[in-house]
Amino acid sequence: VTNIQRSVNELFFKKGFLKMGDITTSLTDVNFTGGASNQLHAGNVEVKNKNELNINATGVVIQSMIIDDDIQHTLISGIRWNKADIRLSVFPDQNKKNTAGFTLKKIEGGNTTILAADRGKRISLFLQTLKADELSAIEGHKPKLTGLIAKGNSLNITDGFAQLKIKGLDMADHQNSSFENIIYTRKTGRDSININIPKLEWVPDINAIIDGKVMAAEIRISRPAVH
Repeated sequence: VTNIQRSVNELFFKKGFLKMGDITTSLTDVNFTGGASNQLHAGNVEVKNKNELNINATGVVIQSMIIDDDIQHTLISGIRWNKADIRLSVFPDQNKKNTAGFTLKKIEGGNTTILAADRGKRISLFLQTLKADELSAIEGHKPKLTGLIAKGNSLNITDGFAQLKIKGLDMADHQNSSFENIIYTRKTGRDSININIPKLEWVPDINAIIDGKVMAAEIRISRPAVH
């Protein structure tokens, strides 16, 4: 793709496909402009990985894309979208083999819905805005995300008898962040607990959370109520 960027001034096609490993990407209404702008515009981009991953994005712009078939890795730099729907039927597994890797740099997205469900756990979230320096997923490693800044709402996490709802969130990696209107409930046959927190302020470590470790600094909780 980099060679195309260097040699073509303008290219348009209605529909195209890219396949690497078990990941298939389809692009619709694509317009590539070389020269000073050097951008690929796609009306719609859909990424699928068998039954585990389905990403559907509209209004996508990509500045640079490098695909390495030998090591099955794709590097995309300068990517943004107007709207996206991301669905995961399983959570990322660092031990999974034969999976194509990717690195995204200079990420900027809007109106992004995320849904993940696996073995009784379900997570859903809507992000109005999303920015990140880099997101990488490499075989044998957990995903790594740096420089995340996101603002959204309707974070819902269900795991067995427990449920966590957060109405609003404003998050930045290693910076002051906040959750608003938090409700945690857990009900079993014998007892139940209900916790309401109007506002929680903290400094999150996003990669530690991805690694399964809830690490944060400077936590401030406003007027919690436990029932």
